[in-house]
Amino acid sequence: MQVRVLPGLPSENIDSMKKAIEFLREVVSEVKKATWPSKQELIGSTIVVVVLVLFVAFYIAMVDFLLSRIMEVIM
Repeated sequence: MQVRVLPGLPSENIDSMKKAIEFLREVVSEVKKATWPSKQELIGSTIVVVVLVLFVAFYIAMVDFLLSRIMEVIM
């Protein structure tokens, strides 16, 4: 990709543009190297996350309920 130099544009801006373009090229290169999960792996991981979130939410709700009851008894 050729960067067009505009008259009167400071050289720092040109260097910044070249660095930004190079960075984006490297990002695209790295994304192509990444291994993505299969559909089955993605579904399995999603199920695990949802179950754990529900478990933690239930646990926090129970602790909150018990602590509020204890506070009611004390007060």
